[in-house]
Amino acid sequence: DAQTARCACQWWACVVGGQKALQQQKQEQQQKQDQKNDKKKPDQQKDQDKKKDPKPQPSKISRKDAEEKLKALMEQEKNLQDKLHKVNTATVNKPEKDW
Repeated sequence: DAQTARCACQWWACVVGGQKALQQQKQEQQQKQDQKNDKKKPDQQKDQDKKKDPKPQPSKISRKDAEEKLKALMEQEKNLQDKLHKVNTATVNKPEKDW
């Protein structure tokens, strides 16, 4: 029975040792995972900051150029409106043929 007791003790030591080894391995894996997450957090935070505060992008044309183009377009539209008005009045004043 001494042999059985010794064998049982060795078995128990092996089980406990195995559990400790597994627990230690799990802790190491958790630490590695935490380190990876810590590295990702600043990147994720930077991405979130970019989404929250969009910076105004510099205009590709200057304000003066934009105003000049707007003025030119407005003048062109006015000319087209005048032309359309002339065409409409010319057709209204044209007498219909009644023969």
